[in-house]
Amino acid sequence: MINLKKGIVYSVVIFIAVSISYIGAKSLGEYINEKKQNEKFEYLKANLGDSLKYIENVYAYDIGDTLIDHTFEDLKRNPVKLSEVVQDKSLIVYIDPGCGGCEDEILDIQNAISNSSKYTNVVYITSGNPRLLEDLVNEYNIKSPVLYDHRGMFLKSSNLIIYPYNIITNKELVVLDLNGGSIPEKMLSDFIESL
Repeated sequence: MINLKKGIVYSVVIFIAVSISYIGAKSLGEYINEKKQNEKFEYLKANLGDSLKYIENVYAYDIGDTLIDHTFEDLKRNPVKLSEVVQDKSLIVYIDPGCGGCEDEILDIQNAISNSSKYTNVVYITSGNPRLLEDLVNEYNIKSPVLYDHRGMFLKSSNLIIYPYNIITNKELVVLDLNGGSIPEKMLSDFIESL
C-alpha cells in the first residue's frame, strides 16, 4: 500500500514537473521567436531606410476597411463604378497585364472558377495597357468584369504597390480578406467554397 502511495505521489510530481517544463519551454520559444522577428525588423530598418515603408505597407487596406467606389472604364471605354460589378461576395484582382505572375494568377483563378459548380464573381482591374488586357481576356476566355483604371487613379488612391493584389469584398465594398502577391491556393478555394 505504501509503495502504491509513493508511486502515485511520484507520478503527480513528475506530471507537474513536466507540465511546468513544457509551459516554460513554450514561453521561452515564443520569446525567442519574437526577439528574432524584432531583430530582423531592426536589421531591415537599419539597412533599407526609407524603403522600409514599402515593406510595411504591402497591405494597402485592412480587413474591415471600405474600398473606394471608384469609377473605372470597361474594355469598351464605358464608365463603370466598382459597386456596379461587385456582388454579394467578390474577388477583386488588381493586375498588371505585363506581369508574368499576374498571368499565372489569372490562369489559376480561371481554372478554379471552371472547376467549381458555384457562381464565382471575380473582378479584374488594371492600370496597364488595355490592349494587353484585351489579349488576356481573349486568351483565357475571361467572362468576369474587366476594368481599366484610367491613369491609375484607384492604384494611387489605394497605395497599391504589389501585383497581383487580391481583395475579397462584400456588396458594400467592405474588405473581408486580402493578399498582396499571388493568391494562395487555400485563399482561393476558401473563397469559392464560401459562396
